Amino acid sequence: MQELLESWLPLNSPQYKFKLFGFAIIFWGLWTVRNKMAIEKVFVRDPTNILYKILTYMQKWRVLLKAGERERLDGLADKLRVWIQYFVKKRGEDDGVFGD
Repeated sequence: MQELLESWLPLNSPQYKFKLFGFAIIFWGLWTVRNKMAIEKVFVRDPTNILYKILTYMQKWRVLLKAGERERLDGLADKLRVWIQYFVKKRGEDDGVFGD
């Protein structure tokens, strides 16, 4: 926890609020998935579902940010979409190679 606070969320950082916002989105997504598994016994079949959930929260909560920060969050959301697409494509190629 100390490393997280010192490296990723340093209090003296000019981007502290934005980073804290991103931290909240990611961990809210993980928390809701965890609750679904623990309480309702509904388990994630695909890890990309968690990433899509985080992406959904990014889109829903972006209205809470100022205009400049919205653009920055949108850029991160675009990168996440590309990463997910690459991951899914790569996983599909690997499935064909191993015959899974």
